[in-house]
Amino acid sequence: GREMGWGGEDRMAVAFLLNPEEPREKALPREKAVERESGPVTSCRRERRQSKERQFWTPEEDELLRCLASQMGARNWAALASRFENRSASQLRCRWAYAVSNSRSHRPFLPHEDCFILGKLAEVGNRWALIASMMEDRLGNDVKNRARLLDRQRKRRIRAYGEGAARNKHL
Repeated sequence: GREMGWGGEDRMAVAFLLNPEEPREKALPREKAVERESGPVTSCRRERRQSKERQFWTPEEDELLRCLASQMGARNWAALASRFENRSASQLRCRWAYAVSNSRSHRPFLPHEDCFILGKLAEVGNRWALIASMMEDRLGNDVKNRARLLDRQRKRRIRAYGEGAARNKHL
């Protein structure tokens, strides 16, 4: 037999029963109504996605972001975004935090930083931004990624050498 479901026909029949004065085209799902009026189905989401192609950051945009952040401060991203043509406030904040800002450290993590991260993780849990704020030039996302890497390495050592190997990093 037929499975119970709410296909297009069922929805149309129910909509017609609820409101018999409404024309059947309006009772159809949105895409079907669009198809009747203008030919093939065109989804608004699909059109929006095609018009917003990914735009890579240019050196000029990076320099403008540096200048504006130094003048206006690196906090009010909505005000900064009004100076850019095709960039949102969240895009500016992410670009600043992860690529443009000089405060982000690209240096490798040191062994004492690893110990600090693991100790604080045991103490405060996965509050990455809090742990990062206690460190010098580290972002919460970087601390999270490092903690997860350390955990994967620990699990690999356990699988390879047994439970006692998790404490010994030299194996």
